[in-house]
Amino acid sequence: MRINQLPEDMVGEIFSFISLDTLSTCNKIFWRENYNKKLKNTAKINHSYYRFLLRNDLNFIFQEYLMFYFPIFIKNKKLIYQDKIFPRKIELLRYLTCFVFESPKCKIIIEKFMKRDKLVFKKIKTKLNKWTS
Repeated sequence: MRINQLPEDMVGEIFSFISLDTLSTCNKIFWRENYNKKLKNTAKINHSYYRFLLRNDLNFIFQEYLMFYFPIFIKNKKLIYQDKIFPRKIELLRYLTCFVFESPKCKIIIEKFMKRDKLVFKKIKTKLNKWTS
């Protein structure tokens, strides 16, 4: 018997006993609720997690992650990554998608977010601290 054929009261009772972690594997709506709950519980940004998402080009999860942390990613705070200076974290994400991990789906998502907020990508500065003799 399918769950769609049961009365709504009985379906509501069944769903009240199932945890959100289990329901998150059913469809995108429950997955988003569970994922947002997990993101709210973590206080700081996990750098290895967004690199994992970019490395594997997980565009759907990366989009949800970026929607939650986008206000933090666009703050003007200089970052240094491999002798390159980035004015904000979103610039670093774009650099990682283009040149390091080569994840085209995530690059499209970043560009959509940037166009939506009318932000412009800036040139990357390099640190050249070599002394000449």
